[in-house]
Amino acid sequence: MRILALKPEVQQVLEKAEKVGGKILKKAQDVFWGGHSGYSRL
Repeated sequence: MRILALKPEVQQVLEKAEKVGGKILKKAQDVFWGGHSGYSRL
């Protein structure tokens, strides 16, 4: 788990995870509580 300060960082981390063989479970998107999140599994 990582907590990031900016929305673009979320997408960058997910892209890096995918490049090293990770699977994106949930693409980066705005969430109801005002944050921005995505999920991957390495």
